[in-house]
Amino acid sequence: MQKPARRHHYLPESYLAGFTASGRKDDFLYVFDLESEDGQAQRQRPRNVAFQKDYHRLDWPGLPRDFLEKGVWAKLESELAPAIRRVGQCRDVSREDVDLLLQFIALCAVRVPRMRSAATVMIEEATGTSFAEALTKKNAWELVLRWSAEKDLGWGEDELEAMIRRPDLCKGRRQWWSFLNTAMSQDAMLGELSKRNWSLWTASKGHAHFITCDDPFSIFHAPPVIPYRTPGFSEAGTVVTFPLSRSTVLVGTFDSEEVIVEVGVKAVAHSNTGAMGDASRFLYSSTDDFVWLGAGGQLLDWAACFDFRQRCKRGEKPPGVPPEYFEGR
Repeated sequence: MQKPARRHHYLPESYLAGFTASGRKDDFLYVFDLESEDGQAQRQRPRNVAFQKDYHRLDWPGLPRDFLEKGVWAKLESELAPAIRRVGQCRDVSREDVDLLLQFIALCAVRVPRMRSAATVMIEEATGTSFAEALTKKNAWELVLRWSAEKDLGWGEDELEAMIRRPDLCKGRRQWWSFLNTAMSQDAMLGELSKRNWSLWTASKGHAHFITCDDPFSIFHAPPVIPYRTPGFSEAGTVVTFPLSRSTVLVGTFDSEEVIVEVGVKAVAHSNTGAMGDASRFLYSSTDDFVWLGAGGQLLDWAACFDFRQRCKRGEKPPGVPPEYFEGR
């Protein structure tokens, strides 16, 4: 029998492949570690980054452990990957592709480890107990159970009662809750994203390229709000960016028209700065350097970013870097 998949990607290989020089999964990415001590980029293939062991594992009677990885997420990702390629290669955006890409963006926004950790903390703070103990109480399941009923997923009170009572399903409870909460959050996020007008930025050939990160969904105020505060998903004056490949980025606003536009190095740098600010730890690029935007529109490179972070570790506040992208994040 085939062994269950254990390397579970929270960012698909097919997505990360778009940030290699060739756009292929067997090509290499340059990986920049924001916690690095030497600032050296590492070359890795997409399959070797943005994953955690058993991240989508499901220990549940009658189901394979990789049911969520291969039976749920993989199916969705296989449908979305061609849409990303079509947009990147054809520089055209159909309504059908936009709808698929928004599903993908919504999933990426809520499936990353940082969001899973935040959801766990919220449950623990709301119940005053550990995550595992909280999931033995029905009120911890109220929202996901109500959402499941609305979606007619066949997951109801009887199944919940049985699951809560069985001590052997402790691990399975946590896994089911994380999956249902992710799916519910994706649905809610999709609703918010659908309210925006979406444009496609394409990088001028032969110039700078877009990067992505381990948490590629970026939302920010435009113009910046200083001191920085977290923007709301439905807040006017905010911009959402999501890099699709080294040459394309989707940009969502409330007030601008939907366009396909070729952008220069400063727009690329602006997008890359958002990726830097929202990264949990890793940046992914098709080359061993990239451009980002400093104060006053100054174009900076990875060395400047690394130097900035090293100074911050020493308690310094180096000039020349816009604080709205870093402070408070």
